[in-house]
Amino acid sequence: MGITKKHLLIFTALVAGGFGATTQEARAAFELNFQPSADIQPGSQSNEMTYARCHIPGTTDAYCFHGGGGNSPAPDFTPFLREYVTIGGIQYVHMIVGSLTPDPVTGTVFAQETYVRASGSVYSSSGGRPGCNSNPNVCGGNSLAGGNTAPWTSGNGQIASESTVGTPLVGDQHTTGNGTGNPTHTVVRQVLKSLEMDQEFLKADASLKPKITQTITSSDGLMSSEFALDMSLINYSTSASGLMVNKLTLNDTDTPSESRFFDAVASAQHGDVTGGRYTFASGAGWLDTSVHGAYSTVNFSTGVTTIVPEDKVWVYDAGNYSYSNGGGAGISNIDWQAFKNPLENP
Repeated sequence: MGITKKHLLIFTALVAGGFGATTQEARAAFELNFQPSADIQPGSQSNEMTYARCHIPGTTDAYCFHGGGGNSPAPDFTPFLREYVTIGGIQYVHMIVGSLTPDPVTGTVFAQETYVRASGSVYSSSGGRPGCNSNPNVCGGNSLAGGNTAPWTSGNGQIASESTVGTPLVGDQHTTGNGTGNPTHTVVRQVLKSLEMDQEFLKADASLKPKITQTITSSDGLMSSEFALDMSLINYSTSASGLMVNKLTLNDTDTPSESRFFDAVASAQHGDVTGGRYTFASGAGWLDTSVHGAYSTVNFSTGVTTIVPEDKVWVYDAGNYSYSNGGGAGISNIDWQAFKNPLENP
């Protein structure tokens, strides 16, 4: 499959979104049940660039590990699905990573399902950094043995050349496309569970903001908490507070009874919910996707040859988030490597 599943998970974050929401898309129904979609595009299952299915119970693996052949066993046993679907007349890349089945050793759960609006037959050209599948040599890729071009050379940091893993986690927006996604063309469900925590991020409608829920119960039973921030009725043109639940319970007899329960919504002296109080305005996207390939130049007086690297600085108009308190986050400059597990992503 040209890229490992972990890198494809990152790829989803890079390309999330398109430009300009539509009412048709807002009405589209997304199952978000961690199962293959019934709306898969005819013929897409025969192409490794539009389809991959790995370790999904009750199905046969397909395109799991390109480096060992199209249907060779994958070195990573994480359940994974990528398929192209059409819902409400709009094309999406549907991806599933993980499952709701607890790990047999740790009891933990990681499952993420996304629908990302696509543009054209492969990849999204809105958000992320545009792919170069039709001509990978132009975008820095090289030919593989036998004359085949590297199909996953996308210019977005996923693959450097000849199936060599690139640097998709660096905070360079122009190299990777990180932070360029448009939330109004993406739906997401992510479930995280451990022995003490249960958390879900749910964005079920492309045009609306997410709902975040979390419950924690300590292993000794002495502490439990419940948190929810529901912004699912607020669109991205509206700055309004979401509905919040924030409760803490202490089951410790050494703590005074009047201090064992706290409800931040009902009891806070100065409650101020800022979650949801932001808007997003779409930008124009990629304004210039021209690429100037690497070339060599010779100084005839010294005889020294200098390699001028590929021009990777493409002009991008990402759009704008506006926050009620005037704050913000420099998403394009975040060191995403700080969030990875070095044991899983060396």
